[in-house]
Amino acid sequence: MSRNDPSFLERQKASQAAKLALIAKAKEKSVNSAEFAERQKERIAIAEARDERRAKRDEEKAAVAAELAAKKAEIEAEKKRLAEAEMLAKEAEERKKIEDALALKAQQKANRDAKYAARQARRDERRKGLPAKAEEETEDKKKKKKKKK
Repeated sequence: MSRNDPSFLERQKASQAAKLALIAKAKEKSVNSAEFAERQKERIAIAEARDERRAKRDEEKAAVAAELAAKKAEIEAEKKRLAEAEMLAKEAEERKKIEDALALKAQQKANRDAKYAARQARRDERRKGLPAKAEEETEDKKKKKKKKK
């Protein structure tokens, strides 16, 4: 063996010393020690503070979510109201178009009836004049026939 290499006994002693040091350190941190209780209290306080912060963040998130939901509901209500108003405007426009079309049809019918009445009046006027003329023509024809004879 070389000079720098530890012997088996030296290694065994070093291992034993390390084990004893670990045991001593573990005993130092044992559950029964005052330091452990103090550290445990600190850990509990830190955990409680962390839980409080988490609860506060959750409350803030819930408040923001509720506010967003309220805004979304308001926007949806506004959209619904606008859509309803637009639908009513379209219905009113369509009713107006229908009324205008009916008025146009009525006006066209009135014009057509007026033309028909005027045509009938002209026809009746002509017919009233025709029989008189026809009688004159027939009388003229009779006279001509008599003259020829």
